[in-house]
Amino acid sequence: MDYYKIAGLTIALNNQPFDYVTERLNDYRISSCNADLAVDIVLCDAIINVNYDVVKEKGKLFYCRTIEGGYAVKEWDGVRVNSLLEADENITRATITLTNEESPTLSNDKKLFNMLGELFKYALVLHGGIVMHGSSISYKGMGLLFSAPSGTGKTTHTSLWREYYPNDTAIINDDTPAVIFKDGKLYLCGTPWSGTTELNNNVTAEHLATVFITRGTSNTLTELKGEEALLHMLIETRMLPYAELMKRYWEVFTQLAESKTYLLSCDMSKKAVDVVKRNIDEQIKV
Repeated sequence: MDYYKIAGLTIALNNQPFDYVTERLNDYRISSCNADLAVDIVLCDAIINVNYDVVKEKGKLFYCRTIEGGYAVKEWDGVRVNSLLEADENITRATITLTNEESPTLSNDKKLFNMLGELFKYALVLHGGIVMHGSSISYKGMGLLFSAPSGTGKTTHTSLWREYYPNDTAIINDDTPAVIFKDGKLYLCGTPWSGTTELNNNVTAEHLATVFITRGTSNTLTELKGEEALLHMLIETRMLPYAELMKRYWEVFTQLAESKTYLLSCDMSKKAVDVVKRNIDEQIKV
C-alpha cells in the first residue's frame, strides 16, 4: 500500500503497478495513515459491462451512478469496456480496473494516472476543495492564480515571474491547481495533475488573487467585481458531471468568485509581470 497527501486529502493506493504513476505522485508521498480515500487497482483480461445508470456521456467516457448510489466512470468503445472507475457514495473507497490489453492511443500507466485525477476531483469536493483551470504560483508566500483559455499564455506569463523574480516565486501547479476553503480562508495547493508541462510542487499558499489573462498591445490591470468576475470564473470552471457534487463545488467556487479578481491585458514581457507585481506588493504591505 502506498500513501499520498494531496491538497490535504490522504489517499491510499493498493496494487499500483506502474513506475510512471509512482514517479508522478512521488512528491506527495507520506508514511502510512488512516486514508480519506482507499483505491484498489485491478488489471484483468476483460471488464464486465455493468448497466449502470448513465448521467452524462463525453466521447468514449460514460459517467454513471452505481446500483448502491455511488459513482462510476467507464471507458466504452462500443465493443468493450477498456477501463472502469467505481467509488462508493461517500468517495472513501474506490476501484480502478484496467484491461491487460492496452489502448493504442493511451498506455495503461497514463490512463490510470488520469483516472486518479478524475477521482481526486470528486473526493476533494467533499473535503472543501475544487480544481480550477490555471497556472498558479506562490509569490512571497502568497498564492496567485492566473487563468485563461488554453493557448493564451498562462504558462509563458508565470514562467516570466520565475525568470525575473526567482527568489520570490515558485510554481504551485501549471494547469489544474486545487483550491481549498478552510477556516475562512482560500488556499492554492499543488497537485500532480499539471497538464503537458508537468510543472507542480507539493506546496500550499494562501490565495491572494485570481488574474485572468487576455492578449493585448499594452499592459493594463483592471479589477473585476460582481457579475464580471463571476463570468470569467465560470468560463474556466471544470464542471463535475454529478449534480450533488456540483452543489458542494459551488460552495468553494462562490468564495473564490468573491475574492480579489483582476483582468490583465498584456503582452508576454517583464512589463506584464511588473504591472501585476506592483499591485500585489501593495496588498502584501497592507
